[in-house]
Amino acid sequence: MQKCASRRQLLQRQIEAKFSSGLDRCLCLCLARVQAILSSEQKKTDYKGDSSSLNGGGIPGLPSASLVS
Repeated sequence: MQKCASRRQLLQRQIEAKFSSGLDRCLCLCLARVQAILSSEQKKTDYKGDSSSLNGGGIPGLPSASLVS
């Protein structure tokens, strides 16, 4: 019984490590893609600074794009 429980815990840790690694890679890829899009397609006039966010609490460090109507 103890052997089964320890094997389960080992497998769980291995799966969590692989999932964490994969999730980290996906997030890095998404951020790189967003940065590439913003650097190639965003105009300087699109950036309005911190006051342009709808609730006033945007994500620090990320530029805000103006809404196109």
